[in-house]
Amino acid sequence: MNEQLISTLTDLAVRKYASEEGNEMLSSFLKKTMTLRATFVSNERTFSSRYEKSYVDGQTILALLGEKEHEVAILIHPDSNWKEDHKPVLPLKQGDTFEIEVELLGFNALHQRATFGEFIPEKMRSHQNEGGYGSRPDVTVKIPSVKPPIERPKRRRKAEEIDDLEEKKRTRFVQEEDKSKNFGCSAFPSGLPEGNYLKWLIFFLSLSLIAFVVGYAIRQIANIFN
Repeated sequence: MNEQLISTLTDLAVRKYASEEGNEMLSSFLKKTMTLRATFVSNERTFSSRYEKSYVDGQTILALLGEKEHEVAILIHPDSNWKEDHKPVLPLKQGDTFEIEVELLGFNALHQRATFGEFIPEKMRSHQNEGGYGSRPDVTVKIPSVKPPIERPKRRRKAEEIDDLEEKKRTRFVQEEDKSKNFGCSAFPSGLPEGNYLKWLIFFLSLSLIAFVVGYAIRQIANIFN
């Protein structure tokens, strides 16, 4: 099987392939368990995995396969001691040759290489929403966005209401102005009806004139008899 796999990887190295095309060419090997003999290049932490969430927080090994040294990625489970007779693959030095039981997970179009996963028992796998070729896409949690309160337009007042409001303001202003002019002592009795000021003024002047004439006449008569 390794010879057939190496032959397929050689065909994939001819040009760039999309994920669907690469997975189609590797379809006969997908999800099948096999033993790989590879040369170690490097390793780094696995922060995410589009294929199997069980490998997250583990290690990703870059290795070379075959005489043409096809680069592949091998995902290692974070628990290196998941069973008593399990021998951890790491640590390794660059150029070390190692063997590991794996299964083919899929074709990575971004790096143009096949991705394998360390074989692990079913009970240790992550059972999330399963995607194509065994991939389990990340679960998206929708968080409701906090929107600012909607400002509703103020109700437009009708023309009649506006006219009434302006009339009330004008009347109030006139009344307040009249009151401000009436502060202090008034020249006329407070009980007099408004609008008859002139008549009462003439009446009081007439009484004053009569009183003056009567007083003058009395003084003249008094002088005659004295």
